[in-house]
Amino acid sequence: MLEERGTVTSVDEQFITVRTRRSNSCGGCTASCGTGSLANVLGKKYTEIKFAKYKNVKVGDTVIISLNEQSLLKNALVLYLFPLLFMFTMAIGCKMWQQSELFTTLAGLVGLLLGLFIAKLITVKMSKNVHHQPTIRNI
Repeated sequence: MLEERGTVTSVDEQFITVRTRRSNSCGGCTASCGTGSLANVLGKKYTEIKFAKYKNVKVGDTVIISLNEQSLLKNALVLYLFPLLFMFTMAIGCKMWQQSELFTTLAGLVGLLLGLFIAKLITVKMSKNVHHQPTIRNI
């Protein structure tokens, strides 16, 4: 289980909103690579997550949010692999059928966009599954 600490920022009849601070291990590194430099430029950001109302929480409470690693891995595979797979498939298919570089490039771009669209549909469907949603473990 992946865990993150967050603070409850709002509570209403149906939902609570939890704010977590995005942590980037590269931001604290002293090496001069691009990822660390980018993290320093962008600064610390916050993420807000809505949950169905959970027990007796109030604004200001600190909660621990957990997410199953398998869920994160499945979402990452869908988001990264589908667009690339569609892009290469469309580009190679077009290259075998047509020898034009322009059409091959356009087919690859169309495949990438199609893969992104399909990945979005799959991840939206997966997010409705209770097993793929983050949960509040402790207050």
